[in-house]
Amino acid sequence: MLSLKQIKFCAEECERQRSGELSVGWMCEALEHLLINKTEIESSIGTEDFSWHIRTVASFCEPLQNARGFRKTPVYFNDYSFGMDAELIPQAMKNLCLAELIPEDFYTEFQRIHPFQDSNGRCGALLFNLMKNSLDNPQKPPKFIGKIKENE
Repeated sequence: MLSLKQIKFCAEECERQRSGELSVGWMCEALEHLLINKTEIESSIGTEDFSWHIRTVASFCEPLQNARGFRKTPVYFNDYSFGMDAELIPQAMKNLCLAELIPEDFYTEFQRIHPFQDSNGRCGALLFNLMKNSLDNPQKPPKFIGKIKENE
């Protein structure tokens, strides 16, 4: 069962990303999944298996649009294309999962790739906290704008 602080974190992330009320429950389910399976998921970091766990977290965060895995189409933000070309995503995610990165750099690269149709911010925030070992007391990830990251 999630703490009030964890639920509040999910609600604030969803509000910040304007993802809607339903997404709060989905993000909470994704966080619970990470907590229940934490040992197994942490042991997969640095391996190709971590990519499968990331796709699972994304499907919890946005079950309607991410059920089929990585996105196959471009995404747009404020009328400009954002994220990597869809055909490059599987290899980029494999490389990301095998890389030895600090949580902030992992999060930044994850957002640059933008591997899912929706919920990249929510999923990234959860993965950031998984890698920082802060799922019990989640922290807001660095702000990501294009290829530049800033701390809020």
